[in-house]
Amino acid sequence: MKYLPKIIPAVKKFVSNRSLRWRIMFCITIALVIMISIIIGTMRLEFYSVEKLGDAYKSNSELNYFSQQLAATENAMEIYVNYHTFESIDAYYSGRGKVDEFILSMRESPSTNELLQKEYIVNQLPQSFSFFSSKAISARRANSEQDVSFYYKKTIDCYNLLLSQLLELNKLLLQQNASNYEYNHRQITSTNRISVLLFLSFSFLIFFIL
Repeated sequence: MKYLPKIIPAVKKFVSNRSLRWRIMFCITIALVIMISIIIGTMRLEFYSVEKLGDAYKSNSELNYFSQQLAATENAMEIYVNYHTFESIDAYYSGRGKVDEFILSMRESPSTNELLQKEYIVNQLPQSFSFFSSKAISARRANSEQDVSFYYKKTIDCYNLLLSQLLELNKLLLQQNASNYEYNHRQITSTNRISVLLFLSFSFLIFFIL
């Protein structure tokens, strides 16, 4: 800042020594550079907002896919416990592998944030579901009717609780996504208005100079 008083007179002297045509072209060039920068900035903001919105709704899609895999796993376990078929046990282990893989992407520690805490709960319940369902499978292989009944009931209870928590998490994510969409929409609208005002201002400035 201390060099500013020396720079401004030097710039004025440099400009005043140039021709009128050069000064007009210089002002127009500066105005165009600023307007292009504004347009690029607006486009980048819109692209970023749309990208963030797409990522947000992707989480809802992933939760729906997880719910489908969980239901398929529970159904395979139920068929195996009741009918002892090879197809059902293959389907069970295939579905459980996808469930366990999804768990790795979930939050692993408690949080004071409602959404993150719900994600933590959803992370914990599939582990219990996998534990009790595998116990029910083992009990069916051993033909232990008492253990089958006990672990099957535990698995169903865990499954129903997990489904309810998934629905709540999905609802929280939708609310967050809607809030983010409103915020991004306001940001884009505000940026577009500023861009239009600046564009008009520079247009009048160029007209005035000409």
